[in-house]
Amino acid sequence: MLDLVAFNHTDSPYTVEMGLFRGGGDATRSEARAYDGSIDVESQGRAQRENVAETRPYLVRYSVYEDNRRTTDEDHVHYYPEDDGNDESLAFDIGSEGTLSRR
Repeated sequence: MLDLVAFNHTDSPYTVEMGLFRGGGDATRSEARAYDGSIDVESQGRAQRENVAETRPYLVRYSVYEDNRRTTDEDHVHYYPEDDGNDESLAFDIGSEGTLSRR
């Protein structure tokens, strides 16, 4: 199972709303959604959600909010697990200006 981890390197608390979507032909958006939730990360902190979805490729859509109200970043990344099977977490860093980057 896949864990989500967020590291906050700023002096403000952030909320990261995240959705994981499976690819594949005829699936509607709701059928493709494997996870939809949020992670609250205190300033200079770390937060984790364990076992959110099966480990497999995903399109990851995210929105980042400073103090749970001001949007600082919105985008997506693609996740592909490592072939060796040891890639059990998807980690992100919240940096200056509230931007999110994959670790």
